[in-house]
Order: sequence, then structure tokens, then C-alpha cells
Amino acid sequence: MKTSLKYTIIKIRQKISFSAFKRKMTILELFSDTILKTFRILQKAGCMTFWKIDDYMNDFFEKIITGGMVNSLKNITLMNQA
Repeated sequence: MKTSLKYTIIKIRQKISFSAFKRKMTILELFSDTILKTFRILQKAGCMTFWKIDDYMNDFFEKIITGGMVNSLKNITLMNQA
């Protein structure tokens, strides 16, 4: 049981790593990009209309997105500390 779970986890990790490699991204960039794409799709579909973001937060997220994904995790962590 434990061994099959380990191999399943390894298989999933390899698929994620290979997907990031094909797109010439890091795994963090892949996750961030996928979350952003999903958010924008849901926003366009009208599923996210209940979620209103302050202008400050919207500007902050735009800075994170346009500044590249290199420091995005660090910036999000700093935002959560505030």
C-alpha cells in the first residue's frame, strides 16, 4: 500500500515537472500561470462576480503578474504578512 502510494506520487510529480519543462518554466511559474489563467477564465465567464477586490489589491496583483513569476511567491508571502 505504502509503496504504491509513493510511486503514484512520484508519477504525478514527474508529469508536473515534464509539463513545466516543455513550457520552459519552473514548477512555481507553471502553477502560478495556471491559477491565473483559471481565474481569468472564471472571471470572463461571470463566475467570479461575487468576488470584489480593492483597487490596492488589484494593483498589487498586477505588479506581481507583470513583474514576472520569479519573485511572485516572495511577493505574495510579503502581502500576507501585512
